[in-house]
Amino acid sequence: MSGFYRLIVAGRCLEEGLFYDDNLPKKDRRVLEDYVATHRADTVAEGIRQLRLLTCSQFVVELYKYAYKARCLLVGYDLPFELSRLAVDFAPARGRFAGGFSLGLWSYTDHRGRKRANPYRPRIRIKYIDSKRALKGFAARNSPDEVDRIPEHSVTGEPRKGYKFRGYFLDLRTLAFALTDISYSLEGACEAFL
Repeated sequence: MSGFYRLIVAGRCLEEGLFYDDNLPKKDRRVLEDYVATHRADTVAEGIRQLRLLTCSQFVVELYKYAYKARCLLVGYDLPFELSRLAVDFAPARGRFAGGFSLGLWSYTDHRGRKRANPYRPRIRIKYIDSKRALKGFAARNSPDEVDRIPEHSVTGEPRKGYKFRGYFLDLRTLAFALTDISYSLEGACEAFL
């Protein structure tokens, strides 16, 4: 598994990079390393000019930092599928997402050397409405920081007991369908909208 990401702030690309499966064979990793060494990031002057190359484990740390802690919009094409590829475990979702599934993206290694979902990181819950649309949101996590319990539009800036940040997700597959009433593949959407 491999992927590409961009960090965009106020319409300006500050960072771009590639990520790959933690167990990618060395031969395949060298191909990515060569690509990163010979290509520059398409960022603004004050951005990081070097393409970054991260393992999936490193990438999900960045994902947590920006999509959850900094409350940035997470944008992707067919997000439920792509997020499931990053997951270390899954389970049936509960509550308002009942009938859907819950993905654990963040992990730790237990005392026996097994990779486990980290209960101190939020899970991402997904529930399909139909073949084109799905609800997506962060689940509550164990021991959230006080800052995590401050609602987005809080006037006082005070934490609220029981508050859970659900996240901001934009699935471009759903957006393309909403705009055109056509179910595009990623390739087809790129051709149609570029």
